[in-house]
Amino acid sequence: MNPLRRLLRYARPYRGRFAAALLAMAGYGAGSAWLAWLVKPVLDDVLIRQQSLSTVAWAILAAYLLKGIGSYFSSYLMADVGQHVVLDLRNSMFRHTLGQSAAFFKARSTGQLLSRLTNDIGQVQQVVSETLADLLRESIAVVGFAALLFYYDAGLALVWPDGRAARAVPAGAPGPAAPPDDAAQPGAPRAHVARGDGGVHGPPVVKAFGRRIGRRRGSASPRGPCTG
Repeated sequence: MNPLRRLLRYARPYRGRFAAALLAMAGYGAGSAWLAWLVKPVLDDVLIRQQSLSTVAWAILAAYLLKGIGSYFSSYLMADVGQHVVLDLRNSMFRHTLGQSAAFFKARSTGQLLSRLTNDIGQVQQVVSETLADLLRESIAVVGFAALLFYYDAGLALVWPDGRAARAVPAGAPGPAAPPDDAAQPGAPRAHVARGDGGVHGPPVVKAFGRRIGRRRGSASPRGPCTG
């Protein structure tokens, strides 16, 4: 039999607590997705329009409260299920060990038997109460983030895993040349812009654009520079 199925068989009597832990994990995922959704109101309403400050602030507190309650109860219930599973597993293993023959105890030392009862079963408790709980909780949070992404832009959510929505550009890769008026003069700084993400790969871009604006203003003036 698969070891995972055997482990789930010991957890079957506590499926009610496991279901309650799943509900708490769903609350944790909803709180995480709610916090991600609040980024847009913070930027658009609070920082730009200077409004809805109290509403957004209370919403952030409520989202963190929901996330904290979900995290606490999911961790508590999963730890409780893990401890009960380990208790039943140790009792079953102890009864099975007592029923062995004298040759079994002669072939194995006392340290080996104690290690089976303490260390190995302790690892099972860690898997049930910590690893499995974190995996399920964060997986539900990822589902909430994916649902939020589909809510904002379903087309982007479908295209992005294909890898054709954007093209990664290495940080050290040279971009296209600067405008022709900057390239005409030797020694003029160049600004390289990556087409994939729109990032600027050149610190002299401000000076380059400043010189270009200055030359445009100078060419628009009917008079030349003053010679004193």
